[in-house]
Amino acid sequence: MELTTLVRVVWRSFFLQAAWNNRGQQNLGLASALLPALEKIHSRGISDLTDALNRALKPFNTQPYMSGPVLGALIKVEELGPDQGFTPERIDRFRNVLAAAFAAVGDAFFWNALLPAAAVTAMFWSVLNEWIGLIVFLAFYNLAPLSIRIGGVWLGYRYGTGVVTVMERLALPVQALRVRLFVAGALGALGAWILVNVAPADWSRTDFWSVSLVSVVLILAFSRFFKRRLPVELLIYGLFVVLTAWTQVMS
Repeated sequence: MELTTLVRVVWRSFFLQAAWNNRGQQNLGLASALLPALEKIHSRGISDLTDALNRALKPFNTQPYMSGPVLGALIKVEELGPDQGFTPERIDRFRNVLAAAFAAVGDAFFWNALLPAAAVTAMFWSVLNEWIGLIVFLAFYNLAPLSIRIGGVWLGYRYGTGVVTVMERLALPVQALRVRLFVAGALGALGAWILVNVAPADWSRTDFWSVSLVSVVLILAFSRFFKRRLPVELLIYGLFVVLTAWTQVMS
C-alpha cells in the first residue's frame, strides 16, 4: 500500500465521528476513511469494492483516538483477503473484537486519565500566564492522541492482526493508573500551594506543617477516590469550592 494512500486514510480518520448516527454509530466515518485503501485493493472489480464498503458500513464504534491501529489493521486483512484466510466473516469478527478492545482501553487512558492530567498541569502554568496554561494543555493532551492516531495507521497496516500485541506493549491500562495517581498528587500539591500563597505573613512553622499535612491528606484522599473510579470532574470542582472558601476566610 502506497504511503500517499495511508496519508489519505489518516486525514479522513479525523472525521470518523462527523457522520455519527444512532444506527451505525461511526460506520459512515469508517467507510469514508477506508475508501482510498479499498479502492486500491479492489481496483479490478467493482463488485468486490462494493462488498468491502458494505462490510465497512456495518455498525462500528471505537475510541476515536484509537482508530488509527484499527484502520491500519483492517486495511491489511482486507488486502490479504480470502487467499490468506481472511474471509468476509473473519474480517467482520476481527473488526468488532478490535474496536471493542481498543474502545475500553482508550476511554480509560485518554478521557479518564490523560485529560484530567492535562487539565491539572495547565492549572499550574495558568498561575503564571493563562495563555501559557492554554498552550500547555493543548500540547500535553494532544501529543499522545495524535501519535497513536497517525502512527497507529502505519502500525496497524504493518502488523495486521499482530497490532494487538504491539499495542499491549504500551500497557495503557497500567499507564492510566499511573497518570491518575499523578493527578491525585498534583491536585494535592496545587491545593497546598494555594493555601500557602494566601496564608498570612505571620504564619508560624507549625501552620506550614499543618498545610503540608493537609496536602498529604488531599493526595491520599484523591488517590482513594480515583481507585473507586469517581468522576475526576467532581474532585476538581470539589477542590475548587474548598479552596475558594478558604481564600475568602483568610482574606
